[in-house]
Amino acid sequence: MFGCGSSSVDDGPKIAPSSQHEAVISSNIDKDLEEQWMVEDSKIMMLLLGAAESGKSTIFKQLRILYGKPRTHEDLKMYGVIVRSNTIVAIRKLVCLLNKLELQSELEEESRDVYDEAAYDHSGMTPIDAMNELMKFVVNPDSSAPQESSEVDPDDWVGSSSKAGLATNAEAKLFLKHVDAIRVLWQSNTMRKVWAKRAMANVIDSHKEYLRELS
Repeated sequence: MFGCGSSSVDDGPKIAPSSQHEAVISSNIDKDLEEQWMVEDSKIMMLLLGAAESGKSTIFKQLRILYGKPRTHEDLKMYGVIVRSNTIVAIRKLVCLLNKLELQSELEEESRDVYDEAAYDHSGMTPIDAMNELMKFVVNPDSSAPQESSEVDPDDWVGSSSKAGLATNAEAKLFLKHVDAIRVLWQSNTMRKVWAKRAMANVIDSHKEYLRELS
């Protein structure tokens, strides 16, 4: 004789709680990867080829100005620091090139003429004075000399920038200390001859715009 009894429906293998948790994590990872892939796939990538100083980076800067986020105050401070640092780099190369071209005697003669005509800069510096100052503090600084104050002028809106890096900030401070010497030397006739040979020192044309603003 057969008996009757209730039967249960087989729902398949049971998943342990730990396995369920791992499955949820795996699903979330797959979802994140898919979203990241979609973001990357929507980007337009460009490869610009060209010689140095042909304007490759300028194109990207213009695109950012037109379509990117507005620059913040910190961005502007960073660019200010970089411009000052670039000016120091340029004048250091130009001073070294002036020495290489052996134009010191012309600079001394020009300085005597300036002194005789009382046409020197309002700082009271002659071109040779400016050259000597830059040689001492910018080109061949004496590491044993006492360090000058590194305090930031509260009236200087650029100041320093954490985005620019330590070396760039240091160069920018050097610019402020010797801006008069840079201006006087840049305005000299001797420096015009040096500038004409700037390719020998790998000084790019755009540096001229920075130096002009010192006048």
